[in-house]
Amino acid sequence: MSAKIDNVEIDVKHIQKKFSAIRKPDRRLIVEGAGGLMVPVNDTVLFVDLIRALNIPVIIVTNQYLGSINHALLTSMALEVNKIPVLGWIFNGNYLTNEEDILQRSPFPKIGRIETEEEVDKGMIKKYADRLRPALEAVLRNFQR
Repeated sequence: MSAKIDNVEIDVKHIQKKFSAIRKPDRRLIVEGAGGLMVPVNDTVLFVDLIRALNIPVIIVTNQYLGSINHALLTSMALEVNKIPVLGWIFNGNYLTNEEDILQRSPFPKIGRIETEEEVDKGMIKKYADRLRPALEAVLRNFQR
C-alpha cells in the first residue's frame, strides 16, 4: 500500500540481487514481513512469493487474540502448501492456551514467547535475545536446506 501511495514499483528481481550480494553463510539475516503471507508486494507478487524467491526459511510470529488460532494455522498450511521451510513459532503476548492449540495442530516447534512489555529498550531486547537464542540456534542447526 505504501509503495502505491508513493508511486513506487517494487522489483522482486532487484531485491533478489541485493539479497544475494549481502547474504553470507556465517551471517544471519532477518527479513521481516508485515501483514501476512498474502499481502501484495506489487501488482503481481505476494509476500509468500518473495519468501520463495529469496529461498529463506520462516519463523511464524503470532499474537494471541480471538481468531489467532485460525490465522496461525492458515499461515502454517499456506507455507506447507508452498513448500516453504518453517523453523517454528514465536508467540507474542502473555501466555494463553492458544499456544497449545496451535502447537498441537502444527508440525512446527515452539521457539519461544515475547511477553507483553511496558517499554521496548536495549535491556528488553537483550533479555529476549538471550532467552530465545538457545532455541533459535537449535532450530537453525537442525535446518536442512
